Formats: sequence, structure tokens, C-alpha cells
Amino acid sequence: MINSEETFSDQLMNSIQQDIHVLELERQENSQDFLNIGANWQRSLNKLDLDIDQKQKLQDVAGGLKDLSTSHIYQLPAKFQQLLDIQLKVAGTTVSDGVSNQTQSFAIKSIADEIILLLRQITPSKKSSASYQDLIAQLELDIDINKLPEVIVKLAKFVESALAVKNEGFSAYLHELNKQLSGVQDFISKTQHVDDEGAKERNQADAQVRDSVSNIRASVTKATDLNSLQSLLSLQLNQIVGAMDSMKNGELKRESHLQSSYNTLKQRVSVMEKEAEKVHFYIAEERKQARQDALTGLPNRTAYNEIMAHQIESFKRYQQPLSLVVCDLDHFKTVNDSYGHLAGDKVLSLVAKILLKGTRSSDFVTRYGGEEFAIILPSTKVANVAKAMDKIRLLICKSPFNYKSAPISISMSFGVCEAQPGDSIESLFSRADAALYKAKEAGRNRVEIG
Repeated sequence: MINSEETFSDQLMNSIQQDIHVLELERQENSQDFLNIGANWQRSLNKLDLDIDQKQKLQDVAGGLKDLSTSHIYQLPAKFQQLLDIQLKVAGTTVSDGVSNQTQSFAIKSIADEIILLLRQITPSKKSSASYQDLIAQLELDIDINKLPEVIVKLAKFVESALAVKNEGFSAYLHELNKQLSGVQDFISKTQHVDDEGAKERNQADAQVRDSVSNIRASVTKATDLNSLQSLLSLQLNQIVGAMDSMKNGELKRESHLQSSYNTLKQRVSVMEKEAEKVHFYIAEERKQARQDALTGLPNRTAYNEIMAHQIESFKRYQQPLSLVVCDLDHFKTVNDSYGHLAGDKVLSLVAKILLKGTRSSDFVTRYGGEEFAIILPSTKVANVAKAMDKIRLLICKSPFNYKSAPISISMSFGVCEAQPGDSIESLFSRADAALYKAKEAGRNRVEIG
């Protein structure tokens, strides 16, 4: 007989549980990515010159984002709307104060660039891919501030649709998995039913054989002549053989039926294994895309947060030095405005290569967003990091950046700091970011230690 539970139960159920667990983790991670986008937008707004009312509203949004769990991610578009309202009011204040059109244009462009950064962290559905690209193209051009509310509505819809795609894919896989599991359960139920029938027939055959043997004994005791005894024995033995044949035929029928069900089940399991392979591949690709910057190939902000979380824990446990660099290209907007975004993308790609070349294989170079990069340097004191960054700074200044035979002057500012006891991801980055701001204020193209 085929032992179905030993063949499939443990191995198959463990595999299914692993798939479901991985998919649930992926859903949570994607939701967390969107929460990170909102938190980083809030952080960038916090650097603006806000009035008391705006600061209070931003603080309320920050608290809401902090308390927002991945299971309530559907509330995020409303938070995005609040962030945009704050940024629009800042831009509106700038206009009403009579500042030049150039300043107004810069404010709108800053908002558009921030939204583009958010959009590039969203994977649109196939149906919305064209409108997604159209929106990015629209934002890359000069846009009217009155169109920004319409833009944020579209952004919110892309966030919702991206989450819906993830959830629909997850639900579809679970639905198909449930269908296949129903087939497995049917097979197990049939096997148990057949085993019960077999046990019943074996018990009946056993009882019949025992009765026949008992009758043989009685016949032997009562027999008065050989011929009558031979006749009785032949009759009882025929009954025993008949009972055994009947039991054997029943076993063969049940075995044939089970074998057919077993073959069908094998096909279903094969389909499930192929589907699981597709899901594993899809998850691996999604995880890679979610953590890799498409332009530079560097780990992105999401990957930075994961790497830094691990490094902070390692720093707390082993007390080994840990340094962080936040660096930013100087006057990068001028490059985009003068030469176009294609030239800007080329500059970013080349700078990423220089940063990788100037650091060790044990260091982590990431694109934090826009023209800003973050470098994590484990087991390294801040003084040594500052020297290494100064060499990279000089290398960037001397590198021949050209676009369509036109030379492009590029420089970069660096903020460096070292982890301290009690540091979190946020506090460590805040100190490095403050050092970068200090470098910018001091004239750019320099390294400052925070």
C-alpha cells in the first residue's frame, strides 16, 4: 500500500508553509518601503523654513507615519496628501512674499524632483505603466503649481495600485495553492477510506477463515468415515480459498484505485513545485529590484536601512568602530538644467563608480536618493574615513565628465561621523547629514566631520 502521509504530508506542508511565509514577508517589506518613502519625505520637509503651524502639522504627520503599521498601509495616501499640502503652502508662501519667478520655479522644481524620487521607488502595474511614465515625463518638465494637487492624486493612485498588485498576486497564489491542497486532502481522505475498507475486509476474511477452521476441527471430531471427512474438508477449504481470493481481489482493486489517485496527485505536486519555483524567482527578483537603484546599480535607500540596522546591532554587540558618510553632488540642479536629465544620469552613474572604486569591498556604497549617496564603513575610525573621502573628493574633481563633447564641472561635499553608544539609524544619519550641511555652508567641495 502507498503511505500517502509519509510521502507527502511533512515535506509538502513544510514547503507550502515556507512559500506562504516568504510571500507574507515580501508583502510586509513592500509596505514598509512605502512607509520609508513617507518618512524620508517628512524628513526633507523638516529641513525647510516652516512657520509654527506648519511645523506642528508636520510633527503630527511624522507621528502618524511612525504609528502606521504595515497592516494599515492603505492610510498612507492620506499622509502623502498632508505632506504635499505642507510643501505647497511653503511654495505658496514664497510666491506671496513677492520672491522672484526664478525662486518660485526652483521651489516647484524641488517638489517635482521629490515626487519623481518617490515614483521611482514604486513598481507600477502593467495597466498603469504608460500613465506612470507620462507622469514622470510631465514632472521632469516645468509644471504649474496649480497642477500639483492633480499630480499627488495620481501618485496616491500609483501607491494604491502597486500595493493592490502585490496583494492580488499573493491572493491568487494562495487561491491556487488552496485548490491544489484540496486535491491532496482528497487523496489522503480516499487513502484513509480505502485503508478502512481494506481493514474491514481483512477482518471479515479472518473471521471467515477462523469459522472454516473451526468447522474443520468439528468435522474431524465427528467424522465416521474417510469419504465424508474428505468431502467436508474440501468444502471448508474451498470456503477459505474463496475468502482469501475475495480479499486479494479487493486489495488489488483498491491498490489500482490508489495508484491512479497517486499518479494524479504526483502531477498536482509537480505543478505546485513549478509554481513554487516561479514564486521564488519572482520574490528574488522583486527583492533585488526593491533594494537596487536602477540607474547606478547601487543598493538603494531601502537596502541602506537594512544594512545599517545590521551594522548598528553589530556595533552594539562587538563595540567595533562604525563610520557613516553622507555625500551630495554640488550644484547638481545646474547640471540638469544646463545639460538635461540624461547628462545628469550619466554624471550620477560615473560618480557611483568612483565611490565604489575609492572604497573597500567591505564598505557599503548606497544611493540614498537624488544626488545624495550614503557610505557605510564598518570597523573604521572617523579620521581614516575623512582622509579616504578627501581622496575621493579630489578624484571626482579631476575626473573628465563630458556630455556630447561638452565638459561638465563636478564637485562633491561629504559629511562624516562615527557611531556612538546609544546611536540609532536616525541619529547616526542625522549627525552625518548635519556635517554635510556644514560642508555645504562652508563653500562646498569639502569634507566635514560631525
